[in-house]
Amino acid sequence: LSGSASQVRRHYQLHRWAGVICVFLFAAHAVRFGYAWTGWLSTVFFLTALSGVLNREIVSYRSRKAYLGWFFVHVALAFALVPLIGVHIWIALAYQ
Repeated sequence: LSGSASQVRRHYQLHRWAGVICVFLFAAHAVRFGYAWTGWLSTVFFLTALSGVLNREIVSYRSRKAYLGWFFVHVALAFALVPLIGVHIWIALAYQ
């Protein structure tokens, strides 16, 4: 992300708030953990949220390698959510 420091801070704050809001929306939407692939969706969502909480403000990573490992895991989990959510929507609409 490029831009001034204030723009980067604003984007980061919006990213954190979006994550918090998504957790509450997910909790309101998912009445139970689910099974089979919806269980995977719930698990990946939970792990994405958990890894988001483990950012530099909470965990002081002692090495750049550890930080990049955390960053990779967080982004990879977030990307894994996209097809799982797509399948969830597709199946929900197919069975209406």
